[in-house]
Amino acid sequence: MSMNTSLRLGCFLMVGGFLCLTSSAVAQVNMQLTGVGQGNVMAGVYTSPYTGTINGVSSTIICDDFTDDTFFWETWKATESTVTNLGTTRFDVPPPVGHTQQNDYDAAAALAILLLQTSDPTQKGYISFAIWNIFSPAAVAAWLQSNNHDPSSTIYNAATGYATKALNGTLSGTYSSGGFDGVSFSNVDVYTPIAGSAKGCYSDGSCPKNSPQEFMAISAPEAPAPLVLAVDLLVLLAVVVVFRRRTGLATK
Repeated sequence: MSMNTSLRLGCFLMVGGFLCLTSSAVAQVNMQLTGVGQGNVMAGVYTSPYTGTINGVSSTIICDDFTDDTFFWETWKATESTVTNLGTTRFDVPPPVGHTQQNDYDAAAALAILLLQTSDPTQKGYISFAIWNIFSPAAVAAWLQSNNHDPSSTIYNAATGYATKALNGTLSGTYSSGGFDGVSFSNVDVYTPIAGSAKGCYSDGSCPKNSPQEFMAISAPEAPAPLVLAVDLLVLLAVVVVFRRRTGLATK
C-alpha cells in the first residue's frame, strides 16, 4: 500500500536491534517497510510507529518525511548518520525562517523519543504530525485542511504545539531548561534514502521518483564515559585476579 491509497502512510522511526555506529560513522544499509505497527490512523494517515527491517533485522520505526511515498515490502538503500553528526539528509535546508538543520533534527529526535514513551494512540498521532510539521509545515497544513480531515483544527493545534516546544527544547515532562538539557541525541540515527535504489513498489518492480521516505531510528543510549571507564577497570581487575590465582596454583 502506498501513501496515495485510501489511507496515507506517513513514515517511521526504527528502534533497537540493529547496527549501532559511532557518532562519526556514516554507513549504507538496506531497508524495507513491513507493516504499520498497531495500525493507528489519524486524519487519513497511518501514524508512527511502524515496522520494517534494517539490514534484515526486524525493527520498530517512525518517520520525519510527510511529502514522499513508501510502499509495503518496498526495499531501498539508505545512508545512516546520527543526529549528533548529520550527513547529507533529505531536509538539508529547513523551510521555516530562523530554523537550522541541527535544531530541526534535534527537535524531531526529541519528539520521536517521546512518541515511543507514549501509550495513548491519539497522542502518538499528534506527535507524528508534529515531527512532520517540523520539516514540511505547508504540506501538513494543506493535508489537514483538505477533505475535512481536521475541521476543528484540533490535530493541527496539538501538532504545532508539540513542534514549537520541541524546537525550543522545552517539551513538558522531558526537557526543562531549553536546549534539550544538553542531550546530543547521539543514539538517534537518520536513514536517508539513496536516490534510485528503491524497488518493489509496483508489480513490475519499479518505484516512483519520490519514494521512499526518510526515517529516524533510536538505539540504546551510550553509557556515560565515567561508567564505561569504571566497567573497563573492573574487567581489568578481574583479569589480574584470575591471572594471579592461576599463577599461584601453578607454582604449588
